[in-house]
Formats: sequence, structure tokens, C-alpha cells
Amino acid sequence: MAQQKVGREEQFEDELQKLADGVTELGIAVGDIFRNAVAALFEPGREAGLSAIQAEREARQAAAMLRQDSLAAMRRIAPVGEQVRRAVELQQFAGEFATIAERAAAIAQHALALGDSAEHSLQRVSYAAPALLRQIVYQAYVEMRGCLIVCAARDTEKARRVIIENTELRSCYQALKQRLDQAIQAEPREALPLHRLLLVTTRMVEIGDRAVAICNAVLFTAPQTIHEV
Repeated sequence: MAQQKVGREEQFEDELQKLADGVTELGIAVGDIFRNAVAALFEPGREAGLSAIQAEREARQAAAMLRQDSLAAMRRIAPVGEQVRRAVELQQFAGEFATIAERAAAIAQHALALGDSAEHSLQRVSYAAPALLRQIVYQAYVEMRGCLIVCAARDTEKARRVIIENTELRSCYQALKQRLDQAIQAEPREALPLHRLLLVTTRMVEIGDRAVAICNAVLFTAPQTIHEV
């Protein structure tokens, strides 16, 4: 009986490792989706934006398959305790990455609709607006990259840093949102590009929120990671 239990635990550890590898690969793919979506905002042409939209569909399917495979393994092997918790955690990570991909695809769709006008429209808002958008993009990317490390290594120190970075993302967002809201009220007939830019920045904040959700999940359950200074 004890040998059977050990055998099941080892078998499920193999399943967990495959699931963890799949989630990491999904996170890397979602990072590429985000980069392409952002590129569509600033670079001419439609290739990057269309690539992000297509890749989001594939990421959504990959996340669903990871969840199905995990549930099938749990039904087959019937793990207990820590192994169950780890499997549920990895399912959550896959879901969060799928949500990030969906938000990135939405950014790409708005970028394609804006064409090459994103920065020009922001320059009409205020001198600081283009720089604020670039800072929001940078902060969202930092959080995306950070949560991937957190997911792969369960690094609690990195998780805390990502959560702190999210404060800066929200601060930049509020500053740009205030300027966009004022410009929309001042020129409502010319406001469609500004509405799109507001939605773009909102999606980036939502991406940051999903990264924070991954970090909070790790902080809630992982052994504390201590780094030498």
C-alpha cells in the first residue's frame, strides 16, 4: 500500500513537471503576443498586430489543453495535499496567461484601428502624453517578464518586486487617463482615437493586475525565497 502511494506520488510529480513546463512555454508565448501588440502601436504596417491576434487564439487553446490535461491526470492518479494545491496553482497560472493574451490581442486590435496615429494623437493631448504611454508600456512589460520568472521559479522576492512595480504602472495610467479625459471633453467630435488610446492603457493595467494575481498566488503558498545582498 505504501509503495503504491509512493508510486502515485512519483507519477503525479511527472505530470506536474509537464504541466509546469507547458505553463512556462505558454507564458513565453504570451510575452511575445504582448510585444507584438505594443509594436503595432508604434510601428508602421499591420503584421505585428495581426500576429498578436492570431497567436492569442493559439494561446487560449493551449491554456484550455493544459487545464484539461491537468484535470485528467488528477482524476487518473487522485493526488492529495501539496500536489493538489500545486496542480490548482498551475491551472490558475495558465488561466491568467490566457487572460493576459486576450488583453494584449485587444491592444493589437485598437492599434490596427489607430493605424500610425497613436503618437500623433497623444501629442495633441499634451507634451507629456507620449512619454506617459511609453512608460505604461515599459511598466506592463516589466511586470509581464517578472511574473513569468515568478511562475517558473516561484521566487517570492521577485513576486514582491512585481507587486511594487504595479504601483508605478497605475500611477502613470492615472496621469495619462486624466489628460485623455480632459482632451475628450474638450473635443468630443475628434475623440475616437483618444477613446481607443484610453482603452489601450486600460488593457495594459489589466495585464499588470493579472501579473500581480500570479505573484500573490505564489506569495500565498510558496516557501519564502531569500537572496543574499
